[in-house]
Amino acid sequence: MIAIVPEQLTHATFVAPSTIELEFGDGLRCPLAIDLLGMPLDRIDWPTLEASPGGEKIVVKGIKGDAVPIDAGTLRYLVDKKYAARIDKSLASLRLSRDELAEMARDNPPSPEWYDESGDDFTRESWK
Repeated sequence: MIAIVPEQLTHATFVAPSTIELEFGDGLRCPLAIDLLGMPLDRIDWPTLEASPGGEKIVVKGIKGDAVPIDAGTLRYLVDKKYAARIDKSLASLRLSRDELAEMARDNPPSPEWYDESGDDFTRESWK
């Protein structure tokens, strides 16, 4: 059985003047306005857009011919509010609260060896 990965692209197409049509592995089809990517319209050759064979990204060419990859997870985040909420919740669970940070600082003081040398070593003037 093949697992469905929600951020895996099955199809991506540029639609002039400034939209990308996306289709994901779970069947979600939706447009994405290019300006949401924060990339300059005039510095990218958008008609060169294509999904990678594995569906993990799209690739467009810059005006100088350089490949510009855009992660499929980023695209999914921008078009799917439920997916974005799951990602945001997951990231929030990794953040420590101020109380947790204070507890860590209290319970894990720096090693005394850190203070054995003067702080002069860390100033810009000492590098001259």
